[in-house]
Amino acid sequence: MSDTEPSLTRLIVPPFALASCVRAYITRSTVEHPLTDPADRFNHFPATPHCSITWFIEGEAEVVQPPGIPKTDMPAVFVGPQTRPMATYNPGPVRILMVMFYPQAMHALSGLDVPAWVNRWDAVDRVLGPEWRAMSDAVLAAPDDEARLAVLEAFLAPRWQAAR
Repeated sequence: MSDTEPSLTRLIVPPFALASCVRAYITRSTVEHPLTDPADRFNHFPATPHCSITWFIEGEAEVVQPPGIPKTDMPAVFVGPQTRPMATYNPGPVRILMVMFYPQAMHALSGLDVPAWVNRWDAVDRVLGPEWRAMSDAVLAAPDDEARLAVLEAFLAPRWQAAR
């Protein structure tokens, strides 16, 4: 990638008001510059104590590690803490937004029993309920990363302020 091309992946620091709640935002897009080498379509995630939500704005991912996970079609996925590394594969171009939460913050925001979600994931609405589903739908409908982050932060900020 040359210095003039936009980065495919960005790590974004949350605003100060959410810094004790959100570890980071991650964006990734291969839509504008599709990857030609299949090896570049793999995504590797280390074991982590963090919870996350990933929105598939465009495209999809297949879990390849751990093996045996059935393919699902979830545009917004909640992932609990992971005790083992994970790997996914994007069969085509993809545009995603991921937010990583500190586990105690996820519990405070949602009442979720975080230890019950170790090594598990499911659709946001099935895990976190209708308010999170509405926010998730708004994130998916937003026109760009800046607007998606604005929707997410407008949802989280008052809840985090009340939870603290």
